[in-house]
Amino acid sequence: YNGVVQHCFQCGGAPEHRGVAGVLEAYRNVFKSGLTMSAPTVITDVIRTAAQRAEMAQQNAMRTGGQCYTVLLIVTDGAVSDVQATAKCLEEVSGAPLSIVIVGVGNADFSSMRFLDDLQAPGKRDIAQFVEFNKHSHSSASLASETLNEIPNQLTGYFQSKGIRPLPAI
Repeated sequence: YNGVVQHCFQCGGAPEHRGVAGVLEAYRNVFKSGLTMSAPTVITDVIRTAAQRAEMAQQNAMRTGGQCYTVLLIVTDGAVSDVQATAKCLEEVSGAPLSIVIVGVGNADFSSMRFLDDLQAPGKRDIAQFVEFNKHSHSSASLASETLNEIPNQLTGYFQSKGIRPLPAI
């Protein structure tokens, strides 16, 4: 905004939005505000912020006998500018109750981002899934399957690593 580069900012007037319609409305409102999108593509601030919020949400849920797990969806039209910093960030936040789905849209060269998928350091959880939209744009079922594929194992892996048993079925 106004020549100041920010890699993490609130999208829309509220911190959270409900459903696809709410997310799309928030996205549209950001562009009405005068935001100019530009390179570089840096997602480490967003990942760290999401991990902090996921940790707080899980702690709050546990205080009231609940459980909470967060899924962060990142849609990008460019490959991350610093792949090593992104990999290090993913390793740092791998203990959070968080899964990250990164969808690459457009014709950018996403080859440097493919390794973020299934990136797992010893003793750390794999929390990221990278999906190239163009490879699945022919089928919404294929896109949904690929983007959601790893989340069940990531979720159960988190709770098992913390010794947290599932709550009874509702």
